[in-house]
Amino acid sequence: MKTISATALRSDIYNLLDEVIDSGETIFIERNGAKVELSNPGNKDDILSKLTPRKSIVGDPENLVTFSVFDSKQINERTV
Repeated sequence: MKTISATALRSDIYNLLDEVIDSGETIFIERNGAKVELSNPGNKDDILSKLTPRKSIVGDPENLVTFSVFDSKQINERTV
């Protein structure tokens, strides 16, 4: 992540654009204390591939296939 001034952007915009496209890194442009982000949205897949896989299901996943919240006998008794 790199921060540059608006003047530096103006003088070297094409090289900075190529840098963002090639490297995928974000460049922040600062002007009057505010920052604007220059990034390549095409690299979102690369960011997701860096995530560490986590085990999110505790137990046997097959139990989730037949999981039911209500017992069918209870439902039939309430509607009668």
